[in-house]
Amino acid sequence: TETVYFLGPTTIESNQNLIYTENGWYNTTTNISEFYGNSYLYSENRFIYGDSIYYNRELGVGKITCNAIINDTTAKLEIHGDDVIMYEKKDSAIITKEALLMQFMDNDTLFMHADTFKIYTSYQKMIIQDSLALNQDSTTTDTIRNLLAYHNAKFFKSDMQGKADSIVYNFADSTVNFYTEPVIWSNENQLTADFIYLLLSNKEIHSIYLKEKAFIISKADSLLPNFNQIKGENMVGYFLEKKLYKIEVNKQAETIFFAKDDAEKYIGVNKAFGNNMLIFLADNTLKSVTFIKDPEGIFYPIKEPSPKDLILKGFNWDESKKPMDKFGVFY
Repeated sequence: TETVYFLGPTTIESNQNLIYTENGWYNTTTNISEFYGNSYLYSENRFIYGDSIYYNRELGVGKITCNAIINDTTAKLEIHGDDVIMYEKKDSAIITKEALLMQFMDNDTLFMHADTFKIYTSYQKMIIQDSLALNQDSTTTDTIRNLLAYHNAKFFKSDMQGKADSIVYNFADSTVNFYTEPVIWSNENQLTADFIYLLLSNKEIHSIYLKEKAFIISKADSLLPNFNQIKGENMVGYFLEKKLYKIEVNKQAETIFFAKDDAEKYIGVNKAFGNNMLIFLADNTLKSVTFIKDPEGIFYPIKEPSPKDLILKGFNWDESKKPMDKFGVFY
């Protein structure tokens, strides 16, 4: 017979993968199979589970529906969804419908949701210089893993949250790119720009790059609608122990900071302008501002400034869209 039916615990092994099922069928001529219930595929460091699995071994294509799980032990990633298409030969997968990604770290977990996740492998040719001048340089192909989360992407981590229409994570150089109306919340700070990318080190944020219309906002007081603000054409922020501590502002730099006396009472507002500036923070408190060129500054006693003097152009406090926990990434 061409079709074999499985009505109990069954393991199917090949050079490419291992399949386990307790209910399903396999066509020995077409190499097409379908499995139901407690079934999974295991290939190298990847585990794939789903209530229903359709698999074409010849093409290396599978479709998993309902409660699908992809677990990548090498990348320490787990992705859930109700509709998954995987392409073994391209080492890629597309996950949709209630899609949720979990990135496991030593002491934390990142949760991300988007309408669609795409995991794919790209290949980049690299030139290797030969140590002997007489020999020609050789080339090799470097394999790069990428994760694309697109449309309504949102993530939650204990020390950082964010949203954008699409997010791209490059595993090779540990960069995360945010496209279309990106917003990042880091501790008390909200960071926005036309384009944002993060540079990671050991899966922790090392620096953040804000390109065009860069803006950083934080509440100066939890009870009053007063906001510290930093604005510029471009910014680079540096992190130490998961906290923003240094900011380089490039072109059209502007700041508003609320000043306190030794008794922690507000005494006024510092408003400063300059072409470029370097800012140091500690526990979300301004420590120093260094102007690189053409500085100007105004200090208002606390009762003098009008509301328009307390807000920089382009201000948009968007805390209502911040995910407060792992469930918030869906809303």
